Amino acid sequence: MPRSAKHRLEWRDPNDAGWAEFAAEAQRMLPTGRHLIMSNEGLWRVDADSLSQLAEVFQGYEPMVVMYVREQVEWVQSSLLQKQKLRRKRFDLDDNDRVNRWIRRRPLDYLKVCQTFELAFGPGCVHARLFHRSAFVDNDLLADFFHAIGIADPQQLDLEQGETNPSLASQFAALLMKVKREEGSTSLRNKQLQDLACRLTANGVGSRFFMTRERVEELREQFRASNEEFARRYLKNGDGLPMKDAWRPDKAETVEEVEAQVMEVVDRLHMITQRGWQGQARVFYMIFTEGWTLEVVPEDTDLARARPGGPVGVVNFRLPYRRRYRHKGTVRVALRTTGDQPLLANVSINGHPAQTLEVGREEICFPVEWTEPIDEVRMELAFVGDIAAMPAVVGIEVLSIVGALGDSDDDEDDVDSEDDDD
Repeated sequence: MPRSAKHRLEWRDPNDAGWAEFAAEAQRMLPTGRHLIMSNEGLWRVDADSLSQLAEVFQGYEPMVVMYVREQVEWVQSSLLQKQKLRRKRFDLDDNDRVNRWIRRRPLDYLKVCQTFELAFGPGCVHARLFHRSAFVDNDLLADFFHAIGIADPQQLDLEQGETNPSLASQFAALLMKVKREEGSTSLRNKQLQDLACRLTANGVGSRFFMTRERVEELREQFRASNEEFARRYLKNGDGLPMKDAWRPDKAETVEEVEAQVMEVVDRLHMITQRGWQGQARVFYMIFTEGWTLEVVPEDTDLARARPGGPVGVVNFRLPYRRRYRHKGTVRVALRTTGDQPLLANVSINGHPAQTLEVGREEICFPVEWTEPIDEVRMELAFVGDIAAMPAVVGIEVLSIVGALGDSDDDEDDVDSEDDDD
């Protein structure tokens, strides 16, 4: 169900109120000369009748369809691997019948897709562009889009990324399915495994392709002639669809090898999400690994405090990889203490030189690059003063992770829902 800023459109119901509301707003905007932008990843799958109805909504406008494409076998594999991140919609990528059924239900003939758009919006409306960073203006998708529609100089726009949607290596799919079956789709462990799998994929672990070379060549031959005509008629930023070795490597890492790398980190580090650590006793020993004493909160046995128990206290955790952009280069960590009393310590991060801080009053700030390669934060607090008189730590917040709109690490999923069906 595609959305605009204000409206929900039921494509299969021409009498749905959303259509009239959308049309009324479009007509109110027409005299202003402003552009109306409708963006949806599932629009290419909408039938011709619904597209024609959409064209009626935009009467008086000059329609332009900007369509970003990648070569079919790359898109299929990327989309299915992204699908594995949907907590309730994963399926076995080794099930060839199910994968093939999924493929058949997608309009992968780009030439026909463009022709359908032209039937609805008129000849010359389609501007297809390669979905590849090297083909983008300024190597940026949003800059490329605004350049394509010609309404602004990309250099004058605020194109800060709103969220990341990192890739997933194929070897992680089976592991995520296993955890979902054993622990449920909403478990914290499930979330941590998915985030770490994306991080390790970015580090070069695993393969982003799961199809055999024979299957890839078969699909490419199926669309060869159509793709050539599509590129000639509609592609604006390239001569054709680039084709790489988009098949499973002969010497790819095994699922067992990849799983071992993931589990070593997950069993050692707890991931601090947007809500931070609010005193949950069950993860105390994963975060406060050395130099602390567990102090149970009397009125709530599920909560604990971290009381300094030695000359140096170690705090160890992971940051969510999918939210790295929020740090803007600097990680800001705040430790909350009992009574808001400061805890004086020389604080070192991941082996870098220490700084003297009043922990509890002052934030602990450091470059995000210090957390490479797996977003790990290891704080060593060398306490200054009488340890027995020091306050306890009751919470940890990573302030850079909190979004301006209050969004949450517990969002249902990070990928578009148009691919939810089999």
